Amino acid sequence: RQAADRAHLWALVELFVLSGFAIAQPLLDVTGKSPDFFLFRRADRIDIVVLVAGVVLLPALGIWALEVLVGLVSERVRRFLHLAAVTGLFTLLALEVAKKVVDLRGPWLVVLALAGGLAAAVLYARASWVRLWLRYLAPAPLVFALLFLLVSPTSALVLPQRVEPVSGQAPATTSGRQPPLVMILFDEFPLSSLLDSKGRIDRRVYPNLAAFADQSTWYRNATGVSGFIPWAMTSI
Repeated sequence: RQAADRAHLWALVELFVLSGFAIAQPLLDVTGKSPDFFLFRRADRIDIVVLVAGVVLLPALGIWALEVLVGLVSERVRRFLHLAAVTGLFTLLALEVAKKVVDLRGPWLVVLALAGGLAAAVLYARASWVRLWLRYLAPAPLVFALLFLLVSPTSALVLPQRVEPVSGQAPATTSGRQPPLVMILFDEFPLSSLLDSKGRIDRRVYPNLAAFADQSTWYRNATGVSGFIPWAMTSI
């Protein structure tokens, strides 16, 4: 009975780690760079924290609870189900890695991810060091959540804002002729749709906007919304 309980506990740890790398990290990375996603949906601090907790915990807990229920009927079937879940998570992880490493897209990318997931599952089943390393990586999903909440651009919506005291008088307006100022606002236009995986304007898809951004000044307001202002406007 004690051995079975330990096996169930280690199974939860392995699912927690794999779901953290395959599901939580990609989702938190994308949404962490897009605070406008939460602003448009009027999400407050509690909503964001609950979302992070759900992304990090719920996939592993859901799969593990199903395994425990199956284990009440047959321990052998539970082990097969756990291996199938591990294979699926390895495949998702291989898909994320392959998208950043190779130029393949479409069915060939899926085939490559399936091959990588099956190979990793075979190693998991036959080599004890794979399971050992999964257990050592148990803190990783928590690190992903902390990076999202404390470091990412979306952290400005979660952390309390510091109000800096205003000192002195406002600068006097300069006299003379001012250059014309034109502002174009895209209402509810998500900036993330223009960005690549590094959070910059995707030059391959939007070369003109990327050239425009090269001559602009990036800004981020108190709520975490980012954008760019042409350099000519910054001198006004």
